[in-house]
Amino acid sequence: MGNKAPEVDPKEVARQNKRMISKSIRTVEREQKKLMGQEAKLLKEIKALATKNQHGPAKVLSKDLVRSRQ
Repeated sequence: MGNKAPEVDPKEVARQNKRMISKSIRTVEREQKKLMGQEAKLLKEIKALATKNQHGPAKVLSKDLVRSRQ
């Protein structure tokens, strides 16, 4: 009997959608930055191991780096 949902202002809906998209973008960028940091750290560690002639652990880390890049 008249239990109609309240009318939502289109400007408010657009504002909410924009906020949700911006939040998602920030989350993705944060994740991307974290992965790039991990990649740089792995490269540094691989180079350090290679200079110490520890090729076994360096090979394992390089495989991990390839997996993370994919």
